[in-house]
Amino acid sequence: MKKITLLTSVTFAALCMASTGYAANTGKVNFSGKIIAPPCEVDAANTVTNVPAFSSVGANTFNDQIGVEGNESRDFDIVLKNCPTDTSVNIGFNGPTDGADTTLAVDESSAGKGVGVVVYHKGSTDKVKFDASIDANHNKTLAATGDSTFSYTAKLISTKNTRDMTNGDFTAAADFTIYYP
Repeated sequence: MKKITLLTSVTFAALCMASTGYAANTGKVNFSGKIIAPPCEVDAANTVTNVPAFSSVGANTFNDQIGVEGNESRDFDIVLKNCPTDTSVNIGFNGPTDGADTTLAVDESSAGKGVGVVVYHKGSTDKVKFDASIDANHNKTLAATGDSTFSYTAKLISTKNTRDMTNGDFTAAADFTIYYP
């Protein structure tokens, strides 16, 4: 019994010393950030942006290939108001994708299938990703007015071959978030 007690005591002491020795290798984690108060407001007319509907388009427009963009485009803006000046701001989109993270999928309930929506930063070849990320090339530092407009161009893109497309109306939707990079 004495041997067990002595062995237990020695083991306990060794463990205590080992943990003490391990604790000597410590470090620190620092956190920092920036508060934006008050943050930008989305212009009331843009809280839900209904982009004008695309014209009826024939499946043959896409040359029986996946990834072909239609000829028609639709422009839309998201306007931010009352932003703190000298603040960097950007917008990220999030939504279901079809294939590439730059192709917004049509809603599951849509009868029309075989296309998606691709969105460009207006005047650019840079496509919006629908994974809530932002493209730092499109950060804006706000001027003295505190207002800013983000302009985009949307186009249809084929996600299926012509023979696999289905007739009917379609809708697609994405959420957007304001980021302060």
